Amino acid sequence: MTAGAARGGMHDMDFLNQSVGPLTLGQWIGALVAFLVISSALSAMKRKSEQKEAAANTSEARCLGCGWQGRVSRYHRTCPKCGNSITRLARGES
Repeated sequence: MTAGAARGGMHDMDFLNQSVGPLTLGQWIGALVAFLVISSALSAMKRKSEQKEAAANTSEARCLGCGWQGRVSRYHRTCPKCGNSITRLARGES
């Protein structure tokens, strides 16, 4: 690679130094990338928190009527298969 080719490659990125309002185009792009990364991380944290909360409000259960086993709400213990009231929780929970 010649010195001229190396300098030519540097000039290809000069458009990032153009002013767009108070910042350069490169700074705007960097800020946008940072915003997207932070937004994505916060969204993932929120989903994880919602999943933990949902798991905290459910418990393993077994229906004595039809034998179905799975997770049911701690507040509304009804078998999704037969509609019977679930009275026995799988792990000794009340």
